[in-house]
Amino acid sequence: MSKLSPVDVAKMSPSEFASYVLEAAAGERMVYMRKPQGEYTPLKREALDLYEAGFILLTQRRCERPNEKLFEYIATRTKKPKTLAAQ
Repeated sequence: MSKLSPVDVAKMSPSEFASYVLEAAAGERMVYMRKPQGEYTPLKREALDLYEAGFILLTQRRCERPNEKLFEYIATRTKKPKTLAAQ
């Protein structure tokens, strides 16, 4: 399993996140959100759009901090070429 990206994509706007994802190497993993399960944000909507377009895979896991009910939402870049984004 690849390491998580050191870039804090959770602080990016949805358009900045999309640009970063399209430039990321295949297999790069990034935490795009740390929130309670099911909470909606514009960044989560962008991640779902990128997932539906085939550019990332989405997973989640519980944060390792005790007494916190947060989840880390992780995007993993697929091998789909960024040139297909314009289609």
